[in-house]
Amino acid sequence: MSGTLRLPEGGKITYDRKGDGPPLVLVSGLGGRASFWDRVIPELTRHFTIITYDHLGTGRSSRFDGPYSIQGMADNLVLLMADIGVKSAVLVGHSTGGAICQEIAVNRPELIDRLILSATWTKPCPYFTRLFQYRLESLDRGGLNLYRKLGVLLQYPPLWISENEVLVDAELNAPDPTDVDREIRITKARIQAILDHDLSAKIGSIDIPTLIVTAADDMVVPAYHSEQLERLIPGARRIVLANGGHFVPRTQKAAYAAVLLDFLRKKLQ
Repeated sequence: MSGTLRLPEGGKITYDRKGDGPPLVLVSGLGGRASFWDRVIPELTRHFTIITYDHLGTGRSSRFDGPYSIQGMADNLVLLMADIGVKSAVLVGHSTGGAICQEIAVNRPELIDRLILSATWTKPCPYFTRLFQYRLESLDRGGLNLYRKLGVLLQYPPLWISENEVLVDAELNAPDPTDVDREIRITKARIQAILDHDLSAKIGSIDIPTLIVTAADDMVVPAYHSEQLERLIPGARRIVLANGGHFVPRTQKAAYAAVLLDFLRKKLQ
């Protein structure tokens, strides 16, 4: 079932709801699309009502040039949960989605039953900063097409790319958006938001059962960011999958879902 949240300042956010059971909200990364989770959702809908959505500025949601902030993205998710009547949920945030979930965990902890932070960070490191500065440069010099090609090489592990050429080609050859220039402006504004994200001084206040999951071969958000999160969040548990790259929910869907369900199984009993 699909629905639409009308934002107070104008525009809309489109969301999907699937399955039956307690609510579990999957929050996508920089690309912002609900479809990021398509490969892992079937593993989770047997136990949960899965809620996904396209962030403002992405997918089926309204276009907005910016500026963006992680706090603003978190506020949109809070509005969405209220609109669909979700008082508390398991939140799973991947990459940028993890930053969004951190904001909610710090400022609105009553909305989170359990927290899963996936391939995310609490403060940019020099590598992360340079990587995204270069991705911004690729948008300026080579446009959306070059940015997308470099993204595939960064986000998926080499072996997975070699073994899934049809899927990779489909992603690389996806139709360009109607307004390419606007898409570039939105992408650049969203990148600036993640470069500005730093909750390292506040994240220690999180008092929610928390799982941190990543892949050892993540080249976008290296696994040492998960080590930092584990140190900073009291009682957090960390799982590192041997491989899967930054897009581990897509490349290792069964293993990824098993890790999530193992963490949540006490709530399922």
